[in-house]
Amino acid sequence: MNPPLRKSADKCRNIGIDAVKIAACYAVCSLHFGSTGFARRLAVPAFMFLSFYLSRKLFDFPDCASLLRRIKRLSVPYLFWGIAGIAFAAVGGVNVCARNIFTQLFLGEPYAGHMWYVASLMIVTFFVFAVERYAPYKVWIYAVAVLLCFVFQYAGWNHALFGKIAGMERFTLGRTAEMLPLAVAGLTFSRIENIFARRTGLAVLAFVAVAASSAIAMLFTTLPPGFGYQGLFPALMCMSLCASMIIAGKIIGCRFESRFRTVELVAEQTPGIYFSHVLIGEALIRYGGFSKSNLLPLLVFVLAAIFISILRSNRLSKNIVG
Repeated sequence: MNPPLRKSADKCRNIGIDAVKIAACYAVCSLHFGSTGFARRLAVPAFMFLSFYLSRKLFDFPDCASLLRRIKRLSVPYLFWGIAGIAFAAVGGVNVCARNIFTQLFLGEPYAGHMWYVASLMIVTFFVFAVERYAPYKVWIYAVAVLLCFVFQYAGWNHALFGKIAGMERFTLGRTAEMLPLAVAGLTFSRIENIFARRTGLAVLAFVAVAASSAIAMLFTTLPPGFGYQGLFPALMCMSLCASMIIAGKIIGCRFESRFRTVELVAEQTPGIYFSHVLIGEALIRYGGFSKSNLLPLLVFVLAAIFISILRSNRLSKNIVG
């Protein structure tokens, strides 16, 4: 009798990716309704890194039909939660004007301000797709673009430039400059990770070294006020932390896959939790008498996870939760 075939590590669900998704999603809730610090460093940058790490197939074979499917998949929740944010603001007595409605629908600000991430994600997706499909010398284009974005963001030039723009447009434009290097790093890592997959010892060593340096950088690096999520050095460390967790997931492989089913289920809700958490948190503050605290982010996370799991079970509402 032949022994049962074991799944390869590439066919197993990567528990490291699930862990980063959950941690980053909770960090976003904490950033908006609790403390900042560590949450500010991990939050959205980890999502951008993972989004492009997991999108390698789109960019390795860049056809326009696949691009349109990705944009459609992002546009539906982007517009739905943006409009929901506008309605929530209007019900709460906020002065809703045509100009701000326009910026909400096209740049993700200001009524559902967290949707700037989806706007930036689509902008960066178009840029990377254009480079992969049409441009020669891709590596050089990425290198120059990343360098310019790092300088642009962390030298403060974007604040000097976009700060002169009246309205929230400056926020999305500046954040997009900050997100591009993370996107390029995620895609690049997806293309070189086999170096570690073939050498378990090297993978373990890389995981320990990178995870330790990432933790030290995130805990002890001072954040420059007003200069984005992290600062240059913690930005590099956030990329490394994501990469190290992916490596850890590959090391674990399928050995404990059945034990992490709950983690997998929660990780599947994280896009929807991100989309809905602001409205849920603001509703708790406005109608439930809650105030920002260390416990409110946990309550928001749990309620959002339950709410999104209900929506995901319905075929008609599934598309609005990502």
